[in-house]
Amino acid sequence: MMGESRNGHSFILVGPTGEIEWRADYGGPPNYTMYVPVDEILTQMQALRTDA
Repeated sequence: MMGESRNGHSFILVGPTGEIEWRADYGGPPNYTMYVPVDEILTQMQALRTDA
């Protein structure tokens, strides 16, 4: 995800039609963290469903 400069990872939620409904990239500036708490990811995904 971050090219050759930093490690990172992405989460993608694929809907029943096969389309990407949510994507989040983690690991970049400013913290370069590889760990994202599950409750934080779930909160972000739920916010998407609320906004839709």
